[in-house]
Amino acid sequence: MISWQESGRPSKDADFGKLVKLACQTPEQDRLFILPAYGDNKDFAGLYQSVRWDDFLVRDLDSGLALFRGILDAFGKAGFETVMLDSRTGITDIGGLLAVLLPHATVLVGNYGRQNTKGLAHVWQALQPASEGRIAPRGALPPLTRILVASPIADELDLRAKGEEIWKEAFGLAPAELITIPFDQRLLFTEELYAATRPDTPVAKAYNDLER
Repeated sequence: MISWQESGRPSKDADFGKLVKLACQTPEQDRLFILPAYGDNKDFAGLYQSVRWDDFLVRDLDSGLALFRGILDAFGKAGFETVMLDSRTGITDIGGLLAVLLPHATVLVGNYGRQNTKGLAHVWQALQPASEGRIAPRGALPPLTRILVASPIADELDLRAKGEEIWKEAFGLAPAELITIPFDQRLLFTEELYAATRPDTPVAKAYNDLER
């Protein structure tokens, strides 16, 4: 991105193949790959701040979208079936790009705290036009699918019932319409991929429901 920014080359000249080759295969699943945000010795903050995001996302949105869609298309041509984009929490300079303009589906994840839920509800409502096909920059993409996930939720019935009422009030949805990821204290101490290593656990089963 930096080299394209400095040279002013159109996205059709970008070498997406180098980026695709940086995807790392996970040891647990041979069909699951992760594209690191930056190398161990790289200055992520410096790299991020050196990008003129306003040029890509405001001044020349068409070129910015062509660049990022070119990246996704390159991964598709390389054989990747699904690409997941991890958007930073809150309102950010690239939040609209990742949550509205590029994906087929956006997954909104929150807990049962009132402040967290209210903030997430504002994002949910902001995505309504895209879910109705009323966002022109999405181009030929179908209307955006919005998915709500509550995570991690402890098995405390009284607290859970109160939290579900908060979500129902904020989103106007019944608890049955949400996907709930249960709390597992072991995940506080590990990065274990439960879907691969503990497929019979409630956490893994909940994520499988989300994937479907």
